[in-house]
Amino acid sequence: QLSQVTLADLLPVDGTGDGVLNDTLLRTRTGAIVPVDVVQTPLPWDGQAAFLTVVHDTTERKQAEDALRASEAQLRTLLEEAPVGIAMSRAGITIYANPAYVRMFGFDALEELTGRSLLDQVAPQCHADILERNQRRERGEPVPDTYETIGRRHDGTMFPMQVDVALLELEGSPATLVFVSDITERKQAERAIRESEANYRRVFER
Repeated sequence: QLSQVTLADLLPVDGTGDGVLNDTLLRTRTGAIVPVDVVQTPLPWDGQAAFLTVVHDTTERKQAEDALRASEAQLRTLLEEAPVGIAMSRAGITIYANPAYVRMFGFDALEELTGRSLLDQVAPQCHADILERNQRRERGEPVPDTYETIGRRHDGTMFPMQVDVALLELEGSPATLVFVSDITERKQAERAIRESEANYRRVFER
């Protein structure tokens, strides 16, 4: 909680020692309230005790911090409400998953996924292919960011899924963002089209 002070309030009561006030609201002569950081240091002047007071206006920094918080809140809302499954991992370990991802893989809460390997949500027969992709990506080799594989739900059932991968920096270290879509209906529609085309050919090739 920021407090409001005047310059007179910044003087040390005992007249000694440094004074540091961060995230303080300063009331100016005109009555305006300005966010500031203040550093006050003893400085002898003409043989008398005096203080050097440095006041830094932090208005722009505060505005930037407020804008960043608002942006982060908007991003979290976007992730939480997205209809596609989204998960974030570091070194292959899940650190975040949105509600759509949690539901897609049959879990009840994010906590059940946090700390698990992303490969836990992939069919075992697809692990080698994905590990190879990751290794090639780490070596800087060209690897498609979008691919299809087989997902594995918490109860062990399998389903076809499309995965889109994005690499990013998170708190100074690399992380991976994956967007996952259940493509069961699309695969069923493609299969129905192929069967229809095959039936059509059989009828007219007789």
